Amino acid sequence: MKKSQYFADANDAINQNYLSADAWENAEDNFESADDQGADDYSYAFGDELEAAGPAPAKKMNSGQSQPYTIVLANTTTTDISNVSILGAGLALISGFAVTGVTFGYEPTNMTYGEFLANIVSGKIFQVGQLRLIASNVTSSIVEQQVLTSVAIATKDPNGNTVGMSFIPDYDSYQFRSNQTDIYYKFNVDALTTITIATLYASTTLKIRMFPASKINQFATLRGKTGVSNYANPKVNKALSAKK
Repeated sequence: MKKSQYFADANDAINQNYLSADAWENAEDNFESADDQGADDYSYAFGDELEAAGPAPAKKMNSGQSQPYTIVLANTTTTDISNVSILGAGLALISGFAVTGVTFGYEPTNMTYGEFLANIVSGKIFQVGQLRLIASNVTSSIVEQQVLTSVAIATKDPNGNTVGMSFIPDYDSYQFRSNQTDIYYKFNVDALTTITIATLYASTTLKIRMFPASKINQFATLRGKTGVSNYANPKVNKALSAKK
C-alpha cells in the first residue's frame, strides 16, 4: 500500500469517529438571545445531564431544585468602593483578581472563586437567565442601597466586538424582602464576560447568584451526547410566578 493511500485511509477513519475541528461552531451560535427566549423558559445550573465522578448520591435531585452559581463579594473597609468587577476569567487568572479592600468568595465553600473561574476558562461556559443580588449589612438602609445599585454586564468576542448592558435593579411590587433584587436578562458567560457593581458599600457583603439558562459542554459530543443543555425557570420568585 502506498504511503499516501495509508494516510488517506487513516484520515477518513478519524473523521468518522471523532468531531473534527471544522465541525465546531462558535459558542454564540448555540445560545439564544434574550429576545428569542423569555425568562420563564430557563432553569438552574446543574441538571441530570452531568455524570457523577464517583458513586451516585444517596438522594437524586429533582427537577424543581435550583443550583445557581454564587459569587460572594465583601467590602472589608469602612469606605465605599467603586466599580468592583467579577468574572473576566481569562484575564483574572493571568493578572489576578485582587481588589484592595474586597474579598472574593464562592458558594458552596468547597470550591474557591479561582476554581470557578478556571472552570469557565476550561470551556465550561454557560448562559445566565436570571441574576439575583443579595446584600447584608448591619444598617438596613445600606442593604437597600446595595441591591439597588446599578450593574453593568459586558462581553467581548474574538473579533473585538463588545456587547454590554447596564441595569438599575428595582424591587418587585409583590416583594417582601428588602435585601435582594432580581435582574432578568440573558447573557453568555465565557472567559471575557464581566459583571461590574457600580458601588460596593462599606462593610457590606454582596452575593451574586447566576441562574444558568443553558450550558455548553464542548467535550460532551466526544461521548456521543449533545453539547448544549437547556433548563426551565427555577421560579425562585414565588410571588412573581403567581402574579403571572
